[in-house]
Amino acid sequence: SSQGSVEEFTAMKALCQKMGVQKITIKNDLAKQNSSLKGDDFLISNQKIANYVAASELFGLSDIANILNEIKSGQIDTVIYWGRHSGEFSQDSFKKDLRLLQISPFVDELTEIAELALPTLSHIEKSGTFKNIDGVETTFKKAVTICPDAKSEIEIFDKMLKSLS
Repeated sequence: SSQGSVEEFTAMKALCQKMGVQKITIKNDLAKQNSSLKGDDFLISNQKIANYVAASELFGLSDIANILNEIKSGQIDTVIYWGRHSGEFSQDSFKKDLRLLQISPFVDELTEIAELALPTLSHIEKSGTFKNIDGVETTFKKAVTICPDAKSEIEIFDKMLKSLS
């Protein structure tokens, strides 16, 4: 998720390890853009992932084309898609027996083909920490409560982790 916090990334990694996930990765938007981390006259970096440093430290990065090839070849049989879908996946991208879990505050074309779609809070409905390109951690606070019964990713990941214990 491009809007995931350090805390959410850490909880997701713990859950994946408990589930025996073989490969944990975050898509590298820079590969798609065919550019470097160097920014322009205004931005320090071209990286679009708000918490890029924490994500790459915990998960590593993968070019989306490589991920799609591994899905098509059967090397990947389960995908947990967390966050906003940006159009790189379609129903044609997946094998018929691929298990797809979507974790997102957004409803999109993946929601219809997912085996399970879990709604979550948006970034303005939760608190956490981001680590910027220089490694500086910044905390952010919840701005609004839209749906009091909705769960954050951390609550969902913790509940899933406890159910596996």
